[in-house]
Amino acid sequence: MINTHRKPSAENLKVLILYLNSIASGKLSLSCIRQNIFKTRWSESEKSLRTRCHILAAALYLETLLSTPSGQREANAKTVIADALPHVRKLSPSADTSFVLGSTNTLPSTIHYKHAEWLFNHDDLPTEEKNRYGLDILVLYALRLSLEKRILGFLGIDFIEVNGKPCSFSKLIKVAKNLINVQYDKSIKWDEIAWVNAWLNHHMHRHLRPYPWVIYQAFEILNPLLLPSTLVDGKTTHHSFYASTFVTDEDSFHNEVEHGISKAIQNAQIVWKPRTEILKRKVPGA
Repeated sequence: MINTHRKPSAENLKVLILYLNSIASGKLSLSCIRQNIFKTRWSESEKSLRTRCHILAAALYLETLLSTPSGQREANAKTVIADALPHVRKLSPSADTSFVLGSTNTLPSTIHYKHAEWLFNHDDLPTEEKNRYGLDILVLYALRLSLEKRILGFLGIDFIEVNGKPCSFSKLIKVAKNLINVQYDKSIKWDEIAWVNAWLNHHMHRHLRPYPWVIYQAFEILNPLLLPSTLVDGKTTHHSFYASTFVTDEDSFHNEVEHGISKAIQNAQIVWKPRTEILKRKVPGA
């Protein structure tokens, strides 16, 4: 690790990746890795598996850095190494990790405030603050905003309240998961989206700086739902921001959403959007 931290070349990075995989003792499925790295609570018996999953996820993220420019690779690799040290020490107590201080995963509130102030006044961030360690927490807020907007958008909801208070967004994810009058992109995994949402809420409310490799997996999970894509409907190919959610009968879909919410959330008061963020096509003759 020390050689890679001093010189994060592609070759040294490959050596580090092999090392991380070796101390994690074997392969685990991607689903298992994701489930454990997004956990916000765990039992004593789960700690070892969770540590292994974080190391394997870090190795997966480092693999993506192999194709990035050297300057970007260097900064990101050094941050990953600092973040990974606590997990490395648990799996390999004899490893020399004294060459760099571990990450505290926290930042003073003034730093967050200055980021907001500078971004508003200059449409940019101060040059000296453009680093992985200082900016990753801002990614959380953007991810949470985009996820909520996308799900509310295709459900056709402007906002929803329960007894005058905002409805739990996690309940809406459960409603979306069970809908049958919508065709979802086959790569969408609602259980994993729920993990990401819980992890985002936990880190935002606790003001924790996230590990880069967990952010990377969050993007991998959300990409099928959030990114523009293509859907083939018979002989027609649709290119759309919303191709990951497709309906042929909008009225049936709307009724199902309304019924699903009333069943899952008592006293829900829904304000509907005039337009839904969903790809739709009326079946001829319907």
